[in-house]
Amino acid sequence: MRALATLIVLCLSACAVPTKQDVAQQWVGRNITEAVSEFGPPQFVTPLPGGITIYTWEQQYGSSTAISRATCRKGLHVNAQWQIVDASQLSESLLCK
Repeated sequence: MRALATLIVLCLSACAVPTKQDVAQQWVGRNITEAVSEFGPPQFVTPLPGGITIYTWEQQYGSSTAISRATCRKGLHVNAQWQIVDASQLSESLLCK
């Protein structure tokens, strides 16, 4: 019975996890300063050839000994004018926003 409940939760969570499209729809066209204001300083800033910089925020839920552990990683791709032009998202949990 417990295994069935776990399976149901996993199936439901797969439907509601944020996607790259969700993040892009919310952020593309906005200025990176808005994201920094909302999320705080990014954990990683990665300049790419061609003038794009990826700002990455990462959150982990649960501990290394927890049964359930999740990583949520959001990347915003920013051009030289500080405008968000694309996004990436790694979501393993409903806790990701």
